[in-house]
Amino acid sequence: INNATAVSFLSTNGYWVGGTQRMNGSGDLLNIGTISSGAITSSGTLTIANTYPRINLNDTDSNPDWSIINANGILNFYDQTNAANRLSLASSGNVGIGTTAPARPLHVNGGTTDYIARFESSDTTAGIELKDSTSTAAIRTQNGHLVYIADTGNAVSSSSHRWNIDNLSTGELMRLNAAGQLGIGTTAPSNKLHVTSGTVNTAIARFTGANNDRGLVISTAVSGITNDSIINYDAVSTNSVGQH
Repeated sequence: INNATAVSFLSTNGYWVGGTQRMNGSGDLLNIGTISSGAITSSGTLTIANTYPRINLNDTDSNPDWSIINANGILNFYDQTNAANRLSLASSGNVGIGTTAPARPLHVNGGTTDYIARFESSDTTAGIELKDSTSTAAIRTQNGHLVYIADTGNAVSSSSHRWNIDNLSTGELMRLNAAGQLGIGTTAPSNKLHVTSGTVNTAIARFTGANNDRGLVISTAVSGITNDSIINYDAVSTNSVGQH
């Protein structure tokens, strides 16, 4: 644009809007408004029609320079200095950061960067909420602790933490219910630890110690009872069940 550095148009053809020429083949704006001190002022609508419409924003005193591009219906914010698309908005409403083909409402591709995003607060707790049509869950850091919260508003009476692998195809593998009962191989744990194996003649648990004479100790919190039950397997001599 003659006498202006705020916006430049890359085209060798003139542009007409509503039968009125808005730009000539040299890139001069016509009949659009006033150009003064590098600024464009218009009370109308500026339309750029092309198969690859683009506005360049070139900073004359520092980097980076940017372009706003409509590429096949995707609005891109392009970093000219580093030759990279930084932000893309698809017609579906999906937003891409680091990708020009966002597959979700927010799609972030950090390339080889291991840490993709940061969510930060100014106090001792920072978190992310996940909300569906029935309840809200949260993942947060609190005073150095990583906290998982299912159903933060207590909207569901039987909320739980559940673990699945391979896109649910293996079924639910583990569940922690609201009573603090952990089930492995069962979706209805009835004790603090409830382990179920669905395979015949297969051990359901293994406890391995660093020494050959250590076993499983079962303690009680009942007042007055000081002895613990012990199931001991000694690989060198004998197996035993007793108290200590």
